[in-house]
Amino acid sequence: QSIRAQFVATVSGTARYMDLHMPAVASREYAKVDSPAMLEAPSPYSPRVAPTLVVRQIGEAWNKAFATVYEPHFGIADSTVQNVTQLVRSGIVVGVKVESTVAGKNLVQYVFSNPAAGETYTDAPSGVSFTGRFGVASSNGDGTTTLYLGEGSAIAYRGNSIATTSGSSSQAEVRFNPGQPPVVTTNTPLTVITAPLPPGGTWVPTAGGTYDWTNAANWSPSIPNTIGSIAYQNINLAGDQIVNVNTPVTLGDLVVGDSSGSQNTTLQKNTNGSFIFDQTDNGTAYLTRTADGTGNVTFNSDLNITLNDNLTVRQAAGTANSTMTIAGTISGSDKDLDKEGAGLTL
Repeated sequence: QSIRAQFVATVSGTARYMDLHMPAVASREYAKVDSPAMLEAPSPYSPRVAPTLVVRQIGEAWNKAFATVYEPHFGIADSTVQNVTQLVRSGIVVGVKVESTVAGKNLVQYVFSNPAAGETYTDAPSGVSFTGRFGVASSNGDGTTTLYLGEGSAIAYRGNSIATTSGSSSQAEVRFNPGQPPVVTTNTPLTVITAPLPPGGTWVPTAGGTYDWTNAANWSPSIPNTIGSIAYQNINLAGDQIVNVNTPVTLGDLVVGDSSGSQNTTLQKNTNGSFIFDQTDNGTAYLTRTADGTGNVTFNSDLNITLNDNLTVRQAAGTANSTMTIAGTISGSDKDLDKEGAGLTL
C-alpha cells in the first residue's frame, strides 16, 4: 500500500484538504512537522506555519525517485486516489501506477517517465509497455482505454496499442471504446491496433415468442456467460419476446431491447436463473437499453441480480425514450447502482 498524508487548512472558516500519496518504500522514514513561519506568503497564510512532510531515504537515492501524487479536495473523505505503486525497470524508478475510484468507477493510470527517449518499460502481466520519455496509459473504469504519448514512439495497454509510423518520438492520444472506432488525436502518422472485443454473443431470434437463454441456437457465435463478457440482445424484433434464464449468467455488459421499434422484452427466471454482473479488472459493469427502441425491458421479480462490481444502467446513443423495470432483488457488498442519461426511465 502507498503512504498517504493529509494536510488541512482552514480559510474563512472552510476546510481545504491536500493529500499526498507516495509509493511505499521500505528504506524510507517519514515525519510530519511544521515549517517556520511563512513570512513571504500572501494573506491569510502569513505569518502562519505550514504542515510539512519530511521524507528521508536511508542509503543511496540516485535511482529511487521521490514520486508523489497530490490530490486537493474539499471534504475530509473526498479523496479518490486509493493506491500509488512504483514502476521499476532494472532497479530504476521510471513511473507510477495510480489507482483511483471516481464516481463509482475504478480507474488505473500508468504514468511513465523514462530517463531517455529510446528506453522501454514493459510489464507483461498487466499488458502495458511504453517506449519514450513520457506517456500515460489509462483504464477509465467504463470499459474505455486511453493511450497518451507526451514524448514517445509506442505505448500499449490491455491489447490496444499505438506507435508512430516513423519510429521517432512524437505526441498523440487515442481513446479506445470497445466496438467503436478509436478516437485519434495526433500530429504524426500512427499505427493503431485495437484490442479484440471481449468474449460474448449476439442474440439471433427476431420473431415474437418465448426462448431459452441457454439454447445455443439463440446466440452467435456462443452463449455469453463469463466475467467481462458482453451479451448483445439488441435486435430489431418483430414481436414481444420472453427469455427464460435457467442458469446463473455472469456478464460484464448486457445490451438488451428492441433496437428500432416498440416490441417488449421480458427476462424471467427458469429453474435457478439469475444475473451476476462482474467486469474485468474491477471495472464498472453495464446494463444498457439499446438505442432507438421504445419497447419496455422488464426483469421479472423472480430474476435476481448480484453485483460483483458497480453497475451502471444506461440507454445507448439515440433519441428514443424507453422504460426498464428491475423487479427482482439486487444485491452486492459495497457496490453502487447508478443510472445515466435522461432518455431511460428506470
